[in-house]
This record gives sequence, C-alpha cells and structure tokens, in this order.
Amino acid sequence: MTKYIPMDTLNNNSLNANEIFIEDFQDISFADIFDMNEIQYMQNLFADAHGVASLITDVSGNPITKPSNFTNFCENIVRKTEIGCANCYKSDALIGSYNPKGPNVQQCLSGGLWDAGASITVGGKHIANWLIGQVRNEENDLNKLVQYADVIGTDKESFELELKKVPVMSIDKFTKISNLLFFLANLLSEKAFSNLQLRNEIVKSKLINKNLKDSKDDFRNLIELSPVAMAVIHEWKSIYFNPSAVQLFGATSQNELLNRHVFDFLHSDFKDLAVENSKILSVKGYVDMQEQKYLKLDGSTLDVEIQAKSIRFNDHPATLIVIQDITERKKNQVKLIESEMRFRKILEDIQTVSVQGYAPDGTTQYWNKASERLYGYTAQEAIGKNLIDLIIPTEMHSEVKIAMEEMAKSGEAIPASELVLKRKDNSFVTVLSNHTIVEVSGRPQEFFCIDIDLSEMKKTEEKLIKKNQDLDYMNKFMVNREVRMSEMKKEVNELLERLGEEKRYL
Repeated sequence: MTKYIPMDTLNNNSLNANEIFIEDFQDISFADIFDMNEIQYMQNLFADAHGVASLITDVSGNPITKPSNFTNFCENIVRKTEIGCANCYKSDALIGSYNPKGPNVQQCLSGGLWDAGASITVGGKHIANWLIGQVRNEENDLNKLVQYADVIGTDKESFELELKKVPVMSIDKFTKISNLLFFLANLLSEKAFSNLQLRNEIVKSKLINKNLKDSKDDFRNLIELSPVAMAVIHEWKSIYFNPSAVQLFGATSQNELLNRHVFDFLHSDFKDLAVENSKILSVKGYVDMQEQKYLKLDGSTLDVEIQAKSIRFNDHPATLIVIQDITERKKNQVKLIESEMRFRKILEDIQTVSVQGYAPDGTTQYWNKASERLYGYTAQEAIGKNLIDLIIPTEMHSEVKIAMEEMAKSGEAIPASELVLKRKDNSFVTVLSNHTIVEVSGRPQEFFCIDIDLSEMKKTEEKLIKKNQDLDYMNKFMVNREVRMSEMKKEVNELLERLGEEKRYL
C-alpha cells in the first residue's frame, strides 16, 4: 500500500543518506507514502461494509481522498453552503485530532450527525485523519437539527427531507465500528513507518551501488592505492584483490588468488559464520565489523577484522570485503594478558605490601593476600564491595570520595601519605598509602592502592622516643652533677684560703 519515495529526494553526495531520510519524515505528506488508488479502494470497502460515510483528510480537515458513501444530506445540502462546508472542515480537523488512546467520537459541529475519527501518524508525525460517520441515533432531536438550516442559509424543507434519509445506527454499534477504525488507522501507521524504514536501507544501498558504478575508475584507484587490504567476491569466488590484499595473503601477484572459493582463505572455524553473513548481506546489504581468521597461501593463520558490503563490480552484483590484519594486535593482547597475570602473581606473592585494585567509583576489583592479613577481609568478601566502606574510617569518607573523583578526572594519582585505616574488626592500623592509576587502551581506568603496615615501625619509634627521653634525663643529671662538683671545689678552695692554706683544687 505504500510507495517508494523518489531517489531525487536524497542528497547523493551525503555519506549518511539514512539519517537525512529519517529527518525528511517530518516533511512527508500522506500522498508521498501511500498509493492513493489502494487507499481509496480500502476506504470504499470499509464504508460499504459498515454503512457509514468515510473520508481521509489532512490534519486541517481538507479532504485527501474522495468521499465514500456520503449522504446526500451532507454532500449536497450542508457542504454546498459556504458556512456549512467551513464548519464541516473544522469538525473534521477536530474529530481527527491526535489521540493515541482511542477514536474521537462526537456529533459533527456542522450538521449534528454522529462522526468518529482516528489519526494516522508516521514516525511520530500526525499526517492525516481517517473519518467516518454521517449517521443518526436515538438521541438525535430532529427538530433541533433542522434549525441548523437557517444558520447555514439553506432551504429548510429540503434540509429536513434529506436529514430523515440519513441512516440510523445505535450508539453501541457505531462505537464498535469506531474502535475498528482506530485499530486499522494504527495498523496503517505502523506498516507505513516500517516500510519507510526498510526502504531507507534499500535506498541507501542502491545509492551506494549507484555511486560506486558512476565512479568506477575512482573506486579502482582508491582501493588500488589503499594501504588497507580489500577483496571482491562474486558468487563465493574471488574476482579481485588490491595490492595490499595480495601482500597480506603472501602472494606475489593477484593471479595466484583469483577464481578461488572463499573457503580457501577462511579458517574452518569460521565457515558457518560466512554462510550466515551471506544471508545478512542479502537482506541488509552489509555486514558489520567482526573478527575472523583467514589463511595465507602458505597455510599460516591471520587474525583479521573484516567488514563486508554489497556493491556492483564490473556491472555484476558482488561483495566488497575490507580486511584489517590484527595478528600483531592479538599477539600483543596475549602478551598483555600474560604480563597482567605475572603482575598479579607478583602482587599475590608479596607478603608485606597490601595491594587493592578498584574502579573509579570505589568498587574493589583486586585484593591480595597481604590485604587479607592486614585488614581481615578475604578476597571473596572484599571484591565487589566499595573500598570506602571496607577500610576507610567514617569521618574520612567524603574526603576519600572526592580524591577518587579527582584521580579519575585528572588521571593523576594522589600523593603518598600516612593514614590510619580501619580493619574488619573495627580496630585501626597505620599505613603508608600509595596510589597508582593503570590505563590500558580500550579498557576503563583501574586504580591501585599500595599500603605498607607501619605498626611495627610505630612501635619502634615509640621505643626510640622513650630511650631518647631517658638519655636526655641522664645527660641532664650528669651535667647538673658536674656543675655541683665545680661549685663545691670552689667553696673548699675559698675555705682553705681563709685558713691560710693552699688551694687544693685547680
């Protein structure tokens, strides 16, 4: 029921035609999306099947389709007058106003008959109203309705005659038909939006193919000179390799690689994936980046990342495969993992240095044996808990949280300092606390806290202070003794002089 939007509505130079296409949903109209002949046919069937008049209008109430099953009263009496027609349009706009909860059911603002409406939306935009009605029910007062003839300036006798011909329908039956209308309008909206999204992908794929065909020479030059390996496949056979791909597969010329089945280059573990990718290509036109293993001509294995795209190559449908060699990167990843394992083994074996690894939010991720002995928590108890809750005294929580946030923001570790931290049994321990930040590309930051227990050193310091105090006391005692001895010698000498004897002390 929907139709294609013309290709010339797209910007052919855009690298992202899909985004532009979605933005253009805000500018589309009902006629851009639907086949009007089919819509008219469906509207006619609905009106005839349920004995109601039907019309599709724009959001302002202006007709888009031709009236179906309209009564002579509405079409040739009310709508033939200027006031009556204007009021009909206003009523159509109101009854068709957006309501996601159900149909709008009410009396027409013009003739007073019962009408109902449901809005049609596409991509969140209200684009049309599907209206039904032009029926009377047991609640209508004919005498009151006839007075409207004077308002719109039409012959009252003809007005009343045609009004009596209007079909009579119970409120219950009309409500059920209105609910069906609401369901069909929503279904129409959903199908139209889904089809537009699907066609966006199709049009985007066609646009890429068209551009590739129009610029075939530029495309050839581009991939010939590209340092990235590229290959083209047609019906599971290789038909092109750029120089970088020739080198990647260990060939001396492209001819060594042509007309071979894709499986000749693919590790056996990835053959099922290749079959699945071909299905994805047939639907979407592309395959997102993924890791695979390829085989060089000598049988050695390559770790690669690939992307695939449906194209036209030499006027034939084909698949372009972009290949990035990640063998060294994978080896480096293995080395990194091995290095990390060695690093963690060293940390585990250190008996006197407590090490805790934690995320920027404080979540504990690593807890070595020394931490278990120092703080009393096992690794199983600590990992997953917040480091602040485990070992930071309550009065320091705010300060430590701010320090963590600053480390995450600046990438610089806080300076080493002497801290008094908390054990599991709520006792306290003095430590020299150091911090470091480990950052690995592609992975989140990880903080490490390295604590050295200062308890024994503190005890030694206390003993040293006591010894120093004792020594100071002794020194003072000895000095005072010497001073007193000197004074006594002086007194003896003075006494001897008074007795007329010689001094005994110098």
